Amino acid sequence: MAEIDARAYEVASVAQLLTVNNEGDDLANADTDYRLVMAAITEHIGAYGGTATGEVTIKFKIVADAKGVDVAIETTRKMPKRPLSKARYFTTGKGDGLTLRNPNRETMFPGQDLGRRRFGDPS
Repeated sequence: MAEIDARAYEVASVAQLLTVNNEGDDLANADTDYRLVMAAITEHIGAYGGTATGEVTIKFKIVADAKGVDVAIETTRKMPKRPLSKARYFTTGKGDGLTLRNPNRETMFPGQDLGRRRFGDPS
């Protein structure tokens, strides 16, 4: 009987390791995470414009002893974050709270700057 070449058993690359480890489930998980991040980036740019950052990390945990080498593969993802929004407020007269009223600006119609309707205003 012919002997099988030892190279047939070698795991010679990261791509091959992802394919054979855990019966290919690790590769499938990494691929799913990649597609989810790419979809989130596309959606983020459509909603907010500008740039979006996502991340897929594939971590190989390798533990060796005299009996052999154990390999565990973990895939994590980071989705793009919603841009921060901010609003301008002012300190109250006592300085112990916030107010919408700008102390440096008077309004012609008090309350209009709060988004309230004036009496008789149809809008």
